[in-house]
Amino acid sequence: MRRDSKVLLIGMVTVIIIAGTLGLVDPIRQNPMYHRFADQRVWASIPHIGDVLSNIAFAAAGLFGLFAIWADARRPDHTVRIWLTPYTTFFIGIALVSAGSAYYHWAPDNASLVWDRLPMTIAFMGLFISVVTDRMGPSTGKALFVPLLVGGVVSVIYWSYSGDLRPYGLVQFLPIALLVLMCWLFPAHHGLYGKYLGAIFLLYGAAKIFEYYDRQIWDLLGHTLSGHTLKHLFAAAATAAVAWFLYKKEHHRHAHHHTHHTARH
Repeated sequence: MRRDSKVLLIGMVTVIIIAGTLGLVDPIRQNPMYHRFADQRVWASIPHIGDVLSNIAFAAAGLFGLFAIWADARRPDHTVRIWLTPYTTFFIGIALVSAGSAYYHWAPDNASLVWDRLPMTIAFMGLFISVVTDRMGPSTGKALFVPLLVGGVVSVIYWSYSGDLRPYGLVQFLPIALLVLMCWLFPAHHGLYGKYLGAIFLLYGAAKIFEYYDRQIWDLLGHTLSGHTLKHLFAAAATAAVAWFLYKKEHHRHAHHHTHHTARH
């Protein structure tokens, strides 16, 4: 299949899903029961202790990713061949999720949930654009970078004023469907591929399952860890997989460069 046909297919799928969601699905409201998480423990004046403190994992994963990027960028032989702005955006978004999510879980309601979801959209779009850039080309990624980031933020603002979750749902789940299609149609060049993408999908998929079975897992584990706490830990692990990919990639490249340089001398 030619590139133009592949791009057209992705565009058609995008339009069909968006049109179908907004045209055929009734407005989706936030279920007030969503805020009633299983872990209601209070420790050292910190409410919902497991769900609040597990956000430390997001901070650690986000900072590790930024370290992997910035540490390499400071080296004099820095020759990164992938556009790292989307990855940087992703890790900044994840680091901000740690603060926004902790704030939300301290006192869960729709008003505080806005500050959890805003950085999540930044993270979703950053990772999505990084794959678009690698597989469809830097020009495509750069053209979509600002519009997609703005669209993600607007989806949360729209929900906070209208109460309709459909646009935010599209921001969260449409990129996943498009990533699968894109990975099938376009080969990876220097970005995420194979086992790393597989690990991300598996870890994030497990996180969503844990989120859904929050109370059941809480009961199963004897009221030690809730499903939502595990969701945080597994989603942070998915972020760490991206960071590990970049760290290993650059570590391997510099080791190869050093070996080649030594052999020449």
